[in-house]
Amino acid sequence: MSTEPTVSGPDLTAGIPIAQVPEGGMLAGHASGKPVLLARSGGEWFALGAVCSHYSGPLPEGILVG
Repeated sequence: MSTEPTVSGPDLTAGIPIAQVPEGGMLAGHASGKPVLLARSGGEWFALGAVCSHYSGPLPEGILVG
């Protein structure tokens, strides 16, 4: 059984169109072989590891609050 998280979505190191992540939205992708979650909220952009550090769950399946 592999413990490596699944990498899917666009390669974020290549860039994406801004419109691909609407205000209040999220996008799952990858960078350097690691899953990444992009979020856009309040005019700011956030990029974080896409796997929950506590339970190893997929953050892109969650909701964006605040």
